[in-house]
Amino acid sequence: MEPKERSLPNMKSIPLYNAYSLLRECRAVVIDGKCVEPYNISYSEDPENEFLILQWEEELDDEMLSVEVSFREGDNQMVEVDKKVLLLVGQDGETEELILLKEMFLEAQDTDDFN
Repeated sequence: MEPKERSLPNMKSIPLYNAYSLLRECRAVVIDGKCVEPYNISYSEDPENEFLILQWEEELDDEMLSVEVSFREGDNQMVEVDKKVLLLVGQDGETEELILLKEMFLEAQDTDDFN
């Protein structure tokens, strides 16, 4: 399956290792409108390595479902980035948009100090 083409106007390509460094600085990411703490982040230069795993629960038809999205190094050698947005290809071949959230933002959100 070919990844969906997705791009923001000011995106640039960076090597996976640089994207990995950005992910390590984040406490959480937003994916599909859900704020998720990364379950696993590990970089090993192995194309089969799942360098990022995101897990959360969703309710569907009054039932809680566990959702997992994982990203392999081999599918993401070059990563599209625009400020705090990364586009990564999941193991299912779908391009996922991740919004990076740093600790300072999360603390402000917890205490409602945006004003």
